[in-house]
Parts: sequence; structure tokens; C-alpha cells
Amino acid sequence: MTAVDESPQRERVTDRAFRVLRTMKDMGSGPHPLGAIINRSALSRSTVQRVIHSGLKAGVIEQVGHGHYTLTRPEPPSQPLTSPFAQRALRNLAHRLGHSASLHAAVLTDIPVQVCTGTVDRTGHASPPPTVGPRSLRADASGRAIMAYLDLPHPDPAERRLVRARGWASTPGPTSGAYTIAAPVLRFDIAVGALAIAVVPGSGGAGHETCIAELRRTSAVLAMWRQ
Repeated sequence: MTAVDESPQRERVTDRAFRVLRTMKDMGSGPHPLGAIINRSALSRSTVQRVIHSGLKAGVIEQVGHGHYTLTRPEPPSQPLTSPFAQRALRNLAHRLGHSASLHAAVLTDIPVQVCTGTVDRTGHASPPPTVGPRSLRADASGRAIMAYLDLPHPDPAERRLVRARGWASTPGPTSGAYTIAAPVLRFDIAVGALAIAVVPGSGGAGHETCIAELRRTSAVLAMWRQ
């Protein structure tokens, strides 16, 4: 394929820059060799190299190895779900209820995902977040609580209406009879994350209604908190 540096309407510099970024986005997570980006964008080598050089300086493109490039992945949001205040609220919630609790941040990329930012056992002792990386919003109650408040098409409109009507989502837990409930942490009616409790009936922890009330109260506190 022969690369050309101009469209019939003579694209502006900014148009060509966005064409390169769009090409890299459409190619997937990468990294991608320079030649492939040039061929897909139908721009000249010099133009693509200039755009990539500018992207590297701006921090929106990363070089991986020799001659391979990828778009920079966004960092998970740092507030309000990774602050000392949020972690204290998480520990207090788990201690009051006698059930383990966790915080999950929404990462609002083209395909939104969630990242666990804190876990606490039923005694209120913190443990490092799992290192499994981003998880699908369909994977568990925290993701479904987030998904119900995103301005995006929902795969199950009835579930979305239910979660929004009651203010929490629920999914079965890993053991018989156990389940997880999660409430969204909202900013301007958009979920920036979720707070979840793993309920184990018969374990001596608080009951269902108490868990829901405390969960929603704490998620509302997190939503209103400012650094």
C-alpha cells in the first residue's frame, strides 16, 4: 500500500495527528510496529514519525522496544477511592459489619472496567488489593453497581433499572449461601467506583438489611468527600 501525505482536501496538521491516534486506537492495545501504523494511516513515514514524536513528548504514546508504539493507558482514578480517608472508611465498615469489604474504582476507557483499590477482612485488617488487574463490569456486584450508572448502553436494561431503583447490586459469593452486595460511589450521578461487602450468613456478622443500610451510607460519604 502506498502512503500518501495529503487527502484531496489537504488535511491540516491536527487532522493528520488525530488520524494517527485513531489508527493506533483501531489497531488495538499494541504495541505496533511503525511500518504497520504508516500503512494503516495512509500517511507518509515522516508525518507519522512527527506525530509519534509529539505523542511521546506529550505522554499519550509510549515506545515499547525498538520501533514499536502503543497508546498510553489511562491510570485508575486516584480519588476518592485510594485516599487514606477512603481506606479508613473501608476498614470501619468491615469492622462494624463483621464482613469483609472492598473498594473498586471505575476506569472509564472505551470499554469501562474496574480496578480493586482496597480490601479489608471482617476484623477490619487491610490486605493488599488483588493483582489480577482490571476486571469486567459484568464480573461481580461492584462492576454491576458501576455499570448501572454509566451513560452507556446496558446489556440488561431490567437489571439496570433494578440496581438504580434500590441503589445496590448483588451477585452470588464463592461459597454456598454467601453473596456480595455493592453500592456505587457517585459523582454527579456517574459512578466513579463501588463499595462492596462479602456477606456470609451465619458467620456472626451483621444481617442483610443492616449491611445494605451501612453500605449505602458509607458510599454516600465517599461520594461527598473532597480532598
